[in-house]
Amino acid sequence: MKPFLQPELRASLGTDRPQPPKPSNPRRSARGVLRTLTFCTALLLAVFSAHAAAPFNVLSYGADATGRNWSTTQIQKAIDACTAAGGGTVLFPPGRYRTATITIKDNVALQFEKETFIDGPKLYAQYAPFNSLIRASGSTNVALRGPVIINGQGTNYWRVVPNPVALYTVTQTRPVPIVQFLNCSNVVVEGITIMWAPSWSLSPYSSTNVTIRNVTILNDFF
Repeated sequence: MKPFLQPELRASLGTDRPQPPKPSNPRRSARGVLRTLTFCTALLLAVFSAHAAAPFNVLSYGADATGRNWSTTQIQKAIDACTAAGGGTVLFPPGRYRTATITIKDNVALQFEKETFIDGPKLYAQYAPFNSLIRASGSTNVALRGPVIINGQGTNYWRVVPNPVALYTVTQTRPVPIVQFLNCSNVVVEGITIMWAPSWSLSPYSSTNVTIRNVTILNDFF
């Protein structure tokens, strides 16, 4: 009879019955919730950061990369939109842009991709009311990053004369300088080339914490 009693004995001891679930560890559960919240927060921050980092492409604002049409208004709209969004990068894809004066504002960096050219006006009147092509005044955290070639169209502002005393004569008022940062702070200028400037090329006048590197200036002797 002993073998017939073993199942009953096991049943009385509860070895064949389903065991109740173990009580959960409140600390472990809290850590799981905290990990989930941390992951969600990081994901949201990544989404917001990616959105904030999106550059303001001047082509999206109607700029002409062929150089046939003026892009002054369109470029300035991109800069203003970037400033209104709290700052960021205004992107110039490869191409040639014809522009008069543009003004960089707080927390804005102009970023030029390779094979980008900027052509300034051939007439001084087209600079009004400012004398510079790319400028910033009283701004903070501004940058101008190449590679880009900025053509000041200098030869349209003078003519050479065969006189050993005065080697050239001015044909119209000359804009000065082509690139100017006036009373600005935290300025970066790098990787740009300025050529055929009608007068001075680059001036960080009365500005503080200025970094200038890898800048090339190619001007006519006159």
